[in-house]
Amino acid sequence: MIEKLKNDIDTTDFTFRKIVEGENYYVYQQCTRDTDFVVGYEVFKKKTRSKEHQKRFVGMGSMTQEKYDNLPDFKEIYPKDEDFGKWAWTFPTEELATRMGKSLAVKSEG
Repeated sequence: MIEKLKNDIDTTDFTFRKIVEGENYYVYQQCTRDTDFVVGYEVFKKKTRSKEHQKRFVGMGSMTQEKYDNLPDFKEIYPKDEDFGKWAWTFPTEELATRMGKSLAVKSEG
């Protein structure tokens, strides 16, 4: 089973809203939490992390065996800061972000 990314992801300063889900990419709209002002758009390739990847945290205080046992086999991940420019990009408009997403879809077909 794969746990999909949420439609809305809240951080301290921003809300990210899924606006496009392609076969191998997502586009999220980035808005400020306090005013809902659109800051930009993030487009990134779909990537997953395996349950096995999380096993190293069991017994280290951050995860119990019971919590590990209940994890999905795979979980989609949102890019971290260091992933931008590699498999994730930020654009000022929805049009540019969607265009990039569509180019990622074409590359995966070829």
